[in-house]
This record gives sequence, structure tokens and C-alpha cells, in this order.
Amino acid sequence: GEEQNEALATYSPNLDPSEELINFNKSAFLVMRQINGLSSEPGAYFVFNNVKVKVFKASVVQYSGDERPGTILSLKKKVLVKALDNAVSLDVLLLPGKKQAKAIDFVNGQKLFKEKDVI
Repeated sequence: GEEQNEALATYSPNLDPSEELINFNKSAFLVMRQINGLSSEPGAYFVFNNVKVKVFKASVVQYSGDERPGTILSLKKKVLVKALDNAVSLDVLLLPGKKQAKAIDFVNGQKLFKEKDVI
């Protein structure tokens, strides 16, 4: 390999834990980028009923409803959450003490939240 030119190197500060917390009051694109950018370590998360739910993969879904950001729009084969604009599909999630699960498996086993709950 080629040696790095130290004069051209840049410093990358450590992430602050607050940067891992998902804020659905942003555009769906920014929420998706935050989640995918923090995958697989440390992972982005939201807290619902005092339970920390980590999210490792997300995608943007076109949506034009007027629900409040953070509203769970669907738990049918996916976890779809309203963002400031559009919606975000949470594709890979993790509950404490469990294994990472694809959304379709996650929704079959979770009892934490239901459609129309607000994160």
C-alpha cells in the first residue's frame, strides 16, 4: 500500500452519543442517512416507553400524510415511521437482549408499539 501523506490527513472527532438519537422531526432523507451512516457501530436509536430500540438500516418511502413526525404509520411487514416530509422504513432493528432482525421478523415478534403510536 501507499503511505499516507500526514500533511493531507484530516482529524475525525469521536461521535457524541447524542448524534445516535434519531429525530424524526427532520427530512426522511436525513433520518435515513443518519441511520445508515451509523450502521453497524454504534447504530442509531430511538426510545419508546423507556426501551432503547436500535436501527441499523433504513430507506425513504414517499408519503404525503399529515401525521405528526414520529408516528408509526405501518407495522404490516415493515416498520414505517412518518418523518418531517415523507416516511422512513426502518429495515433492520434491535431490541435490548435480542438479535438484530429484519423489519418483517421484528414486527411479528414485538409488542412494544402499535400503529399510530408516536415515537
